[in-house]
Amino acid sequence: LEIDNALLWVLINKLWSILKGPINLFFIISYLTKNEQGLWYTFLSLGALTVFAEMGFTVIITQFVSHEYAHLKEMRGFLKGSYDSRDKLVSLVRYALKFYLIIVPVAIVILFVIGKYFLADVNSKVFFLWMLFSITGGVNLLVSLLQSIVQGLDKVALIQKNIFVGSLILPISSWLLLYFGAGLSTLVIANILSIILMSLLFFIKTKKIFFQISRHKISTKYTWFNEIVKLQWKYAVSWIAGYFIFQFMTPMIYKNEGVVLAGQFGLTLSLIKSLSTISGSWLETKVPKMNMLVAYHNKNALDVMFWKNASIGFGVFII
Repeated sequence: LEIDNALLWVLINKLWSILKGPINLFFIISYLTKNEQGLWYTFLSLGALTVFAEMGFTVIITQFVSHEYAHLKEMRGFLKGSYDSRDKLVSLVRYALKFYLIIVPVAIVILFVIGKYFLADVNSKVFFLWMLFSITGGVNLLVSLLQSIVQGLDKVALIQKNIFVGSLILPISSWLLLYFGAGLSTLVIANILSIILMSLLFFIKTKKIFFQISRHKISTKYTWFNEIVKLQWKYAVSWIAGYFIFQFMTPMIYKNEGVVLAGQFGLTLSLIKSLSTISGSWLETKVPKMNMLVAYHNKNALDVMFWKNASIGFGVFII
């Protein structure tokens, strides 16, 4: 099945997401009222609106970074290679970070405004929780970008380990908080705990690279906007469509049919999604290597890698 270390960690993440799904459902059903269940899933669905700010940018950055990293290598935590190659990679990373310093605040404001419309009938405490949840969603965007950059440096296993830590902290802390009666506040507190721990572990492992990126003096100016936008609009269409397929119905049901039905729909959708998360893992872990093959103009090896892993993923999906 061609399972390497990176794929192993992706599969562990996917399997854990399947295992934790039913446990999540148990705690949500057992420790939240029907109204709170509706608000819980409405929060999650509205929070997914960050896709309109991100629009596949993190996926694209992984591809662009891995393409540039093909001309470099890592030694003792630092990037080594020609100055021009480092120049280009550093300028790409800085462009992405500057872009997100604009995108993240905009995303948070958009979530505030849309939440005000859909949650017009909630009390001030619930809306305050929504505002805090929106801020954690914005911070998660930035964390995802940093992870995507490092994943492009062919560190899929490292990032998947980091994601796994977050995927442990978030649900386990949520279950404990729900058990002790935190209610809807659980969404905010658990997110904050997960972000803090993931960020600490992430920077312990990557601090040398980001220190190098922050200190590097760029000698040649590169314009990344046009190159990235040409690719991003294609991702944007699929990501936005995905939101309307998987997320949009819950807030619409909440707005038009009520909080109880929204909770029931959210529970059902959550169960379905937890059963369909594994088959894409084989291709997902090979994205950096495939982009490096593109940089090497090695089409034959690229085709072999793509079709082999796509076939395995499809076979797993069918089974």
